[in-house]
Amino acid sequence: MPHAKVNSVRLYYEIAGEGIPLVMAHGLSLDHTMWEPQVAAFSDRYQTITYDNRGHGLSDAPPQGYSIEVFAEDLYGLLRFLGLKGILLMGLSMGGRIALRFVLSHPEMVRALILVDVQSQAPSPEQMPDFAEFAGLAEAGKIREAADHLYALPFMAGLSEKRPAWVKRHKATLARWSPVGLAWSTRAIMRMASLTDRLQEIRVPTLAIVGERDTAYVPFAERYQQTIPHCKKVVIPGATHMTNLEEPELFNAALRAFLEGLPS
Repeated sequence: MPHAKVNSVRLYYEIAGEGIPLVMAHGLSLDHTMWEPQVAAFSDRYQTITYDNRGHGLSDAPPQGYSIEVFAEDLYGLLRFLGLKGILLMGLSMGGRIALRFVLSHPEMVRALILVDVQSQAPSPEQMPDFAEFAGLAEAGKIREAADHLYALPFMAGLSEKRPAWVKRHKATLARWSPVGLAWSTRAIMRMASLTDRLQEIRVPTLAIVGERDTAYVPFAERYQQTIPHCKKVVIPGATHMTNLEEPELFNAALRAFLEGLPS
């Protein structure tokens, strides 16, 4: 299995297809497999790169060293290892936070940015107790309880409704992951330094995708459209947080239209 040693950790990655690199960063408690519908749809025209963040999936889960900044530098190390630049960078939720941090730190590496159900700062006070509960259950080694807690949250309801078999498989997969990695990744989100005041610095073409029912994230997509100089917004009807899995055809159509409209 392919791994890259970057920032003292081994990151698992997969590559499919050829062409302009389309790099996809996954959300909290997920891994590279969450992008399977997009790899299948876009690897015929793009070089798709998916990977597991530290603390997730088949990558290392060190006992410390977790922050949005560290995640972004892990990605930078992976791209340098692969010899890639001029990438199309897409991230969902935690992956979108990483993508924002990355494009602000390494703007020369990014050709276009796709933000999927992303907040540009730490969770709101109303959301914090749910993140703290997930982190505490994970750290206590209660991964099954943590997974049940996650999928009981309203913003995950759409995936449970539309892809119950996928959710069942994901819960079983989570049980094999590092409790420490999941706990500290969650706390990295909780401690995230706000990037909201820096959005106007992003100069690459940007697409903000958000689920219609993802109420805590819709205002951020609207802000990206208003603040990032070259940003388009797409709302996926009926979707909650996991738009790429809940409505893959609508998601892929929006992404394809954006990518095909980029300057050659």
